[in-house]
Amino acid sequence: MSLLPHASKETIRAFIAIPVPEGIIGEVVRFRNALANELPNAKWAKPEGFHITLKFLGEITIPVIEKVKQVMDESAGGWRDFEMSLGGTGVFPEPARARVLWVGATAGNVGCNRIFRSLEAPLGTIGFKMEKRPFKVHITLARFRKPGSVPEKVLKSQFSSTSFFAKKVVLYQSTLHTGGAVYNPLHTIKLSE
Repeated sequence: MSLLPHASKETIRAFIAIPVPEGIIGEVVRFRNALANELPNAKWAKPEGFHITLKFLGEITIPVIEKVKQVMDESAGGWRDFEMSLGGTGVFPEPARARVLWVGATAGNVGCNRIFRSLEAPLGTIGFKMEKRPFKVHITLARFRKPGSVPEKVLKSQFSSTSFFAKKVVLYQSTLHTGGAVYNPLHTIKLSE
C-alpha cells in the first residue's frame, strides 16, 4: 500500500534528513528526561522521530517528489559516511523567546554541511527556496507553544553522545496527527564507506 496521494495535485509534507541510530536515541532520551522538570511547558519530541534535518521541503506534489528523488540520486555521488557525535543544547530563535529546544553536534558538522550544500542549489533549480539562515546541525528535543525564556541551567546542561556514523540520507513523508508527526521514509541514499 502506498502512503503517497494518487492525484498529481495532492500534496504531502516532506523533508530530507539523516536518521539517528537507536542507541544514540536512547542517550538523547535519557538527557531529555533529565531536563523535563525544568521545562513543564515543553512539548517533547517523540524519540522515534529524532533526526537531523538537512532540508525541510514543506507541502509538495508527487511529481515534485520524483524530482527531489532525482536530485538526491544525482547529488549523492560524492557523499560518504562520516563520524558524528551529539552535544550541547540551544534554542531557536533565541533564549528569551525560545520556540524550539535542540541538542547540537560536536562532530560531523562538516559532513552534514557538505550534504546540505550539495542539495541546496539543485533543489533551487526545481523550485525550492534557498535557505537564508545559517544551517545548524541539530535534533529537536522540544517545542514550546508560546515563545518564552529557557532557564540558563538547561542551556548549560552537559550532554555528549557516543560517536556514531551517519550512514544514510532519507527523504521522509511527515504526516501530522493529534499525537504528533509520523515520519515514513520515501527514498533512501546509503552513504558510501
